Amino acid sequence: MISDKLVVKEAPEANASFPKKGDMESDGNPGCRRGDLEQTSFRKNSREKIKILIADDHPLIRKSLRRILSREDDFLVVAEAINGKEAVELTRRFSPHVILMDVDMPELNGIEASRRIISENASALIIGISFHKSDHIEQAMLRAGVSKFLSKTEITQELCAVIQGVVQNCRE
Repeated sequence: MISDKLVVKEAPEANASFPKKGDMESDGNPGCRRGDLEQTSFRKNSREKIKILIADDHPLIRKSLRRILSREDDFLVVAEAINGKEAVELTRRFSPHVILMDVDMPELNGIEASRRIISENASALIIGISFHKSDHIEQAMLRAGVSKFLSKTEITQELCAVIQGVVQNCRE
């Protein structure tokens, strides 16, 4: 049985950090890149559910993330990818508002998958996630275009608030 909390014991660190407002190119909203936000199907004051794609190669992580997100009325998990290549394909197919992207996946890692998704849709909102909390990995994900980066060790405390914040910042 899987509990309602994602417990990670093998992660090296438990501190997540978020980029400061000036750390990324943005349209003035943290977590929101410059780009044609009119292309996104998400509009200010929208009552539409936030469609989420989970990209992680570990089935237990995907199942736990889905369970956490399913408790929020505003969220709808539309697809799950087991590798970066599939994440790119499922993003094209389902047009999620937010993509939870693991860094370390087979076939195509999360950094390159994020780059490809952003190159096809500059308004894509990607939240990078990883067990490996290092400045190097975080900076690589941010350079690839992710909106935020979270350590998996803090996902249960931060995830829903981060998703809401990223989407809200792009609505304003």
